[in-house]
Amino acid sequence: MNRLFLLLSMAVLANGALIAQDYSICAQVIGSSGLSVSIPGQEWSYTVGEAVIGLIADPNLNMQMTQGFHQPELCNSVSTAVPDLAQWDIRIYPNPSAGLVWLDFQPVSHNGLLLSVYNVVGQSIIESQLQYTAGGVVLDCSNWQAGLYFLHFTDPATQAQSSFRLLRL
Repeated sequence: MNRLFLLLSMAVLANGALIAQDYSICAQVIGSSGLSVSIPGQEWSYTVGEAVIGLIADPNLNMQMTQGFHQPELCNSVSTAVPDLAQWDIRIYPNPSAGLVWLDFQPVSHNGLLLSVYNVVGQSIIESQLQYTAGGVVLDCSNWQAGLYFLHFTDPATQAQSSFRLLRL
């Protein structure tokens, strides 16, 4: 019973560690000298100093307070999430193949998909724009050497990506 509880606890913790997170990276400094200049339509400020350690922000009051000087317009949001093409429902068959391969997908946008095919040493074999057609798109790999190939799909609208392996017999 204890082993089962331990295994379940580890699975829950491991799953939580794999969830994508968002962060904000802000340029903040503590300075002992600086200057602020205002002219019509422009305002310039600079400081000389070290990185700020503390930041207190209250979005309800639209207020930020830092230890030192702060330039909130220099904040960038960073996400560890990688958008994928799960909603496109991409299917590749037959795999492995000695000739023709069908690429079937359900279009989410009218832009189609970008397809890039690479061999195992990273050489580009094909780069093509795929448009949805009923029955799928046919990819002729009959003149490729036998081996493993990587099919990399990209949605040009969202930059979502997905990769598949294809074995050429």
